[in-house]
Amino acid sequence: MAVLVIHHTGHANKDRARGASLLHAAVDSEYRIEVDKDRNIIMTNTKSKESEPLPPMAFRAVGVKLLADGGGYILNEDREVEASAVLEIVANYRPPVDGIGLNQKWVLDTLSEAEGQMIERQELHEMYKQETKDKHKGHFDQTLNSLASKNLIRLSSGFICLGCLDDLETV
Repeated sequence: MAVLVIHHTGHANKDRARGASLLHAAVDSEYRIEVDKDRNIIMTNTKSKESEPLPPMAFRAVGVKLLADGGGYILNEDREVEASAVLEIVANYRPPVDGIGLNQKWVLDTLSEAEGQMIERQELHEMYKQETKDKHKGHFDQTLNSLASKNLIRLSSGFICLGCLDDLETV
């Protein structure tokens, strides 16, 4: 048997449930649901007693028309089609990272658009110079090294990727 308790966060502290800590202590798993600035519904595993916490997942609410058992649409008393919402998972969702600058954000966004493909370091540097107007190679190298130290990107043999194979050797 499973029991799902839906509770709300505190007024001042949005990171935990309001009230006594007994509820938090008693549950095996706890999730926080919130909406981000892009209207994604984010589910974050905040407690997992007997396993590793799941990574954050993002969903988007999508409107659907309700179908009756006979195959037609369900109509309300005004003969309008009834609708509801379903949640679709947001592919390639990356939780926001605190403490990153504009250049680091640009690199992450550019690599995200590559959808897991590796990009040559020199090619990315050329794009970086054009987009950021920063011609100083040292700034580019610092940006990449900082992201790599946070395990947000992988550097390997002149290539850079976001979320590519785990067996790449970090250079």
